[in-house]
Amino acid sequence: MAACQPEGTASGDETLRWRDGSEERLLDVLRSASDRSTASDELASHITDWPSRYHLDRRRTNLLRPLRVGSGMRVLDVGAGTGVNSRFLAEAGAGVVAIEGDPLRAEIAGVRCDGLDVEVRVGSATSVTAVTDPDGFDLVLCIGVLEYSGSGSGGGPAAFLAHLAGLARPGGALVVAIENQMGLAYWLGADEDHLGRPFVGLSGYPAGTGGIRTHSRVGLAGLLSDAGLSAQRWLYPFPDYKLPVAILTDDVYRRPDAVDLVDQLVGPPIDRSRMGGAVGIDQRAVHREVVAAGLGPDMANSFLVVAAADQGAVDAACGDGVLAWRFTGDRRRCFMQERRVTVSNGRCRI
Repeated sequence: MAACQPEGTASGDETLRWRDGSEERLLDVLRSASDRSTASDELASHITDWPSRYHLDRRRTNLLRPLRVGSGMRVLDVGAGTGVNSRFLAEAGAGVVAIEGDPLRAEIAGVRCDGLDVEVRVGSATSVTAVTDPDGFDLVLCIGVLEYSGSGSGGGPAAFLAHLAGLARPGGALVVAIENQMGLAYWLGADEDHLGRPFVGLSGYPAGTGGIRTHSRVGLAGLLSDAGLSAQRWLYPFPDYKLPVAILTDDVYRRPDAVDLVDQLVGPPIDRSRMGGAVGIDQRAVHREVVAAGLGPDMANSFLVVAAADQGAVDAACGDGVLAWRFTGDRRRCFMQERRVTVSNGRCRI
């Protein structure tokens, strides 16, 4: 059963900063829903705007499909929000600890995950320690959270990642999803996702941004290595990690047909309905040139990184052998599909 336990909540101002105004309505929707599952058509019918889409769209959990999650696993969902990812993990058989700093969002997560092996706690990631959870976790998820780790007094992203790395049990892994500071969308004029201004990340996050920041591929790889997580598998969700319809691996970009293959898998690389981008530019043509120049991974809009102390743990969390994942859009449950692109005798297979 999902339970909600206080672990030292944030102040009122700190709590309210995470809210998008949809929480009260979302709580009513989930309380009255007969089907709260990940692929629920009932929940999707309540999507009316971006906030409700973010909390109810079935594409949200596409991000986790490359991960190996199953019965007997213990997973920590850091910054669990309204419980979308926690619900998916529990449906896959994992036991989940969902930690969320906003009491209202934590309450929503508890309702969403009711009846499943999910323990919802109200608190910060640093409230989870080797004392509170001595057995550690097979997977520690940090989805859309790292960018805020420099806005408090916790020592910044390096200290935050080191703390999360210490929560993974031997053979466990940390999973990080975050926008790319040097992403193509930002180069084409999209607003920085957290600050609502174009080019602010590309200019190095000047003073006045409250410590919020994303990272480049090189920068994030260094932070993870410094945290003792030198074994890393990099994946690239498009159009971003929030509502991905394609997830690519490094191997896609190494293929001789990478330009055409990436274009076919990704399609338009920017979701202009939300991410913006300069009108009039052929974004697919620009993306093709970026891939042709060998810059595809460095300029992907988002990263999904599986990191651990050794390669065996990375392989256990996210096995090799798949070039890319392609998903249907926001369609009814009966039409939802996942396609995996693999290689056989040098040729791509779906």
